[in-house]
Amino acid sequence: LLASEFIEGLHVPASGGDESLSIGAAYCAAAEHAATGTGLAVEPMRHVYLGGAPLAEGEDWRARCAERGLDTDALAIGEGIGPREAAKLLAAGHVVARCVGPCEFGARALGNRSVLADPSRREAARLINDAIKNRDFWMPFAPAILAEHAERYLVNPKAVTSPYMTIGFETRPEHRHELIAALHPSDYSVRPQFVDRETNPDYWALIEAFRALTGIAGVLNTSLNIHGEPINYDVADAVSTLLRSSLKFLLIPGGRLIYKRQHKGEFEDALASLRLKDRS
Repeated sequence: LLASEFIEGLHVPASGGDESLSIGAAYCAAAEHAATGTGLAVEPMRHVYLGGAPLAEGEDWRARCAERGLDTDALAIGEGIGPREAAKLLAAGHVVARCVGPCEFGARALGNRSVLADPSRREAARLINDAIKNRDFWMPFAPAILAEHAERYLVNPKAVTSPYMTIGFETRPEHRHELIAALHPSDYSVRPQFVDRETNPDYWALIEAFRALTGIAGVLNTSLNIHGEPINYDVADAVSTLLRSSLKFLLIPGGRLIYKRQHKGEFEDALASLRLKDRS
């Protein structure tokens, strides 16, 4: 479509199925009211982080898990985990889940209920498919890219934006190696999410910290769930996935990281090992 000379631009919403009919109906009603002067002007949706938070402020994550019958004795908590610390885990080759902020609406995980990895490591895709998501090997992943660095990776002459991971692009050969685990393995096409600082500042800060460490302005991103199950909504959902898979690390609100006690050494080593590689 974008290659056609008759098309100037393209926008694909976050979810094009029946679940978004209510949004269309609301826009239609709003437009009718605006036309008669009885309502406000209709503005585009700025984002689709429309769900609830994974944990109420001040709520004990272990208590929430206990209500669901989850045994958390094998888990520990790390405090003061900011974007830089999370980026260090990714740069060290670890897969990190993120259950932070309002849940995203639509067909794609957009960072708040996501499993993240270093997109330059081919083995990350195999690990996530085999040991965490239990997906078929051929199912591709997608990257979340800092909006201001999208031009580095994408062939995008019409400057189309892709905030919802719903538009496919060709990639630039000279930088494919940086996102190789998040590209289609046959033609190196990609279906990215552009992450901008205003829409999701915390997620943007994590990816920017990863860029400062590695020079790569994106992360591999897939939904936080086991294949065939709904996307995880609250912290208890995410802890259940942590316990039932080979996932080791889970970011939760308040700058905290839940991890399996058996991986404490890997956690500490990752935070201490990358100081000399910082490219910021």
